[in-house]
Amino acid sequence: IGKTVTLQFEGDAEGDTEDYNIVGPAEADTDDDNLTSNSPLGAALLNHHIGDTVTVHAPAGDYSVTVKAVELTK
Repeated sequence: IGKTVTLQFEGDAEGDTEDYNIVGPAEADTDDDNLTSNSPLGAALLNHHIGDTVTVHAPAGDYSVTVKAVELTK
């Protein structure tokens, strides 16, 4: 929580990434690229590091993302 992660989704071209701010549930807002820590993606990212490929178990089906960067949210 309090970090910005850069992710590459499975099947996307190299360099095609998306940034998300990991926040607590009260601050979640997909319009601001905020991702709650208890969402399927947010929970899957906890305790992972740059270079890790993470499988996300979501209601619509499983998918994988690779962590490309992590920094403290300003």
